Amino acid sequence: MPIIAGALAPHPPHLVYAENPPQNEPKAECGWETLRWGYERMRKDILALEPDAIVVLSPHWQTYIGTHFLAVPQLKSRSVDPVFPNLFRYNYEMQVDVDLARELESAAKDAGLVTALMENPDFRVDYGTIVSCHLLNPAWDIPIVGMSSCRNSAFYSIEVMQEQALALGKATREVLQASKKRVVLVSSNSLSHRHFVRESDIPEDMSKEHIMHHGQYLWDMRMIELMKQGKSREIVDMMPEFTTQAISETDAGAMTWMLSAMDFPTQPAEVYAYGSVIGTGNAVVSWLEPESKRKPLKEFADSLQWEQLGQKIKEGTQGGKFLEGLRNLVDSGGESTRSESRTESKKTPRTDNLPEGIKELFDKGLDKSLVKPVKAALRAGVPEKMLLAAIKRIPERDHSTARVAEVIELTVEAWQEYKA
Repeated sequence: MPIIAGALAPHPPHLVYAENPPQNEPKAECGWETLRWGYERMRKDILALEPDAIVVLSPHWQTYIGTHFLAVPQLKSRSVDPVFPNLFRYNYEMQVDVDLARELESAAKDAGLVTALMENPDFRVDYGTIVSCHLLNPAWDIPIVGMSSCRNSAFYSIEVMQEQALALGKATREVLQASKKRVVLVSSNSLSHRHFVRESDIPEDMSKEHIMHHGQYLWDMRMIELMKQGKSREIVDMMPEFTTQAISETDAGAMTWMLSAMDFPTQPAEVYAYGSVIGTGNAVVSWLEPESKRKPLKEFADSLQWEQLGQKIKEGTQGGKFLEGLRNLVDSGGESTRSESRTESKKTPRTDNLPEGIKELFDKGLDKSLVKPVKAALRAGVPEKMLLAAIKRIPERDHSTARVAEVIELTVEAWQEYKA
């Protein structure tokens, strides 16, 4: 299963402090709303994809001999920010996908990297990992894999760090392409990272908040513009200079690792927010879908090998009829389902024989014209969970064509899962 999303998820503890979750002991009045609201939008988009695991690389788990991987099934403790203990004293409890961690560590080792598994049950998870994961999924109901930042830049140079991060990304990609798990990658870092040396009397006083220096702001804008243009390779090529000039947290290699693991996405990134925290520049950004899903419906459908798809999804007439019907839908622009439903029967399509989760969506007003293709998808073996995820992503304002496109996307996802 390919990587379903990548996220640039900065980790200022101030954002958790301002949110006032029950896990964090200090309480705030407000603060940093632009970034927090951007996180809310990204969270909604990413969780709608129903990931099975979140893999995060944090600059604040620093290792100087190799890259380490969390490999303890359950971790529970308190994380205290060493610089801002007045803002962040967070009681965490998390699940770790140990099997996936072992696969990633083994692949990185096979690629020639120095690696280790962190199996100490008393290990304290760094606040960077915790902040990014909390802001992406405050329910903490998705297992994570934490990865350390091997600080090659401390011994050698940023260029050496870059090469190692690229190799780690390639190894990560190979593991996840062979996996059936739906995985989100998280680069836990700010952009420019020169910050104030004194804190305001009221930490959440937004009248005191601004970028530290105009020069680092210009560098941040340059990088964000490349993200919006889908120029991932240019970002990586520029990373050493950006890291040096903007005093950026990208020196940890997290962003280079993520873009490499995603095979340098060329679709425009979704930029949800940019803002400063104690002078640092922070962007909340995601890369959500592979390029093929962004093609126009007709172009996307024409690119599919329908005959092979029909044979592989299911042996027998049901699979063939399902694919034939979908092909007809595409050729007719989605009109055939609506016309057939009018001519074949005047009755409202039945939903009482659908799985409970999907039936509830129809009960809440989902267009009944979708009943027939949904049933066909179920007969073809598309998992209920996958159908639910796709249907929930359909904007309420969209109608037949967009919804038919979702059914086609489901078919492709089912085929990809079958191949894997």
